[in-house]
Amino acid sequence: MISARLVPIDPERFGLHEAAHLLRRSVVGARPCEVIQAHTDGLPATLDRLFQRHTPDTSTITHLIGGLINSEVAPNDSPRGINYFEEKDGRYTDFRQWWSRTMIEAPLSIQERMVLLWHMHFATSCNGAHYAEHAYDQNNMMRQHAFGDLRELTHHVTRGFAMQAYLDGIGSWWTEYQNSVNENHARELLELHVLGHRGRTNEQPYTQEEIVKLARMMSGNHIDESWKDNSDDGTRSLWRQRDCTWRRDRWYPHEQELFGAVGAFTTDDVASLIFRTRADDAAWWFARRLCGEFCAMTHELNPDDVDAVATLILEHEWDLEATLRVLLASEMFYDPTHRMRLVRPPASMLLGLLRAFRATKINDFTTAQPRVGCDLIVRLTRLGQLLYNPPNVAGWRRDLDWFTATDTVARVDTCRRFGKGTLTYMDNPGDQPVLQYDAIAIAQEYGDVSNLEQFAERVSIVLLGTSARHVTADLTMHALGGEQRSAWNGDVSADLIARGVRRLFTQALSAPRYQLF
Repeated sequence: MISARLVPIDPERFGLHEAAHLLRRSVVGARPCEVIQAHTDGLPATLDRLFQRHTPDTSTITHLIGGLINSEVAPNDSPRGINYFEEKDGRYTDFRQWWSRTMIEAPLSIQERMVLLWHMHFATSCNGAHYAEHAYDQNNMMRQHAFGDLRELTHHVTRGFAMQAYLDGIGSWWTEYQNSVNENHARELLELHVLGHRGRTNEQPYTQEEIVKLARMMSGNHIDESWKDNSDDGTRSLWRQRDCTWRRDRWYPHEQELFGAVGAFTTDDVASLIFRTRADDAAWWFARRLCGEFCAMTHELNPDDVDAVATLILEHEWDLEATLRVLLASEMFYDPTHRMRLVRPPASMLLGLLRAFRATKINDFTTAQPRVGCDLIVRLTRLGQLLYNPPNVAGWRRDLDWFTATDTVARVDTCRRFGKGTLTYMDNPGDQPVLQYDAIAIAQEYGDVSNLEQFAERVSIVLLGTSARHVTADLTMHALGGEQRSAWNGDVSADLIARGVRRLFTQALSAPRYQLF
């Protein structure tokens, strides 16, 4: 029987507030026209649109897709070797710029939001994955399984080269003569990815002995690479396969009992084994993650709500789309106490801002010399969330941890200056303006700009999640900029209206409340 908290809301209750809440939580930077359209279409039709898949444009990263990876030479101090290492670092930038662009230019869909969620859950880094190609392969795989079967997603992440390299799986092997099994990947798989460091009873849901057994099962993965001579200058180049290979002679072949199952298992068996034998614990851990992403901050979650979503996951046999369709239509999701209670991660905040306002002059997307114009990459770094560069294996900070004094000032100041249109390239004084937007064009997505009160109210609902009188009055006051109310509808220049609209947007984006969603 479905929990009362997961019962769908009455379709008549799906107003503009609810439409804005749904898209704020499920899209990286909902555009005002998308919110208005969602309100018009209603909840079922909007959910159908959200779960449509799209294929990103990869024309700028064709050099990262398919084929062997070639990125190092020996000796490393040769001119050619130095160039290879610079090129390797440049590919990291290419990949990050491509994914940023994909999120900003994506159609209305939950897809990129879910890819970002899984990147933060199954954290890996470009450098830890060795090459940008491996990071791209993982990112593309996550996109394919973003809201599919959770077991398949976990299997492919666990088996993929990016995670194997990042958590030392490719250096873990065993023979009858030497035990070189590395426990790192097995430990993080249980603690961070699948079961959690604390279960629903607040006890560790696995033992050290189980970590050791799991690590033995996951042994045998190997880097398949070779050096080839460069005939023109006497150096050698490294060529690597994109996937890790499995070697039976480096695997622990003896039967073991783990989670009640007995067998000589390999890495290919791990995900299915855990999901089959520890289903309740795994469902609870992923339910906690989904509730913390879509409903409330982790420390504020109602245990009964997490249990209800865990049951839902099991009832839908680990199907994420089926689970999320119920959650995003439920009384739990639209509970007024849950709204504007989550903190936007910096990448979601900045990239979402650029998508919502259809930003132009994004130097990172200049096709002529994209690596040179890495203004956006620099800003993400300063804000503390450079994609594929997590602080540690546990991934990114969460919830209120983002609100340090320094971080908050930087975030609010970035939004304020974006609203004013005063951001310059990498914040260099007197340099070219970047990240610009057409204030009037965006304002018109909200409806009739001449109706100032309605316009201010809609901006407040979409951007700040409130229609409180004092908030809309404040936005109206800033739009007028000291002019009489009659001037807005009177015989005034388009420039005056444009400046008023920009002042209104700047005031909304400067509000600390904008950092929430």
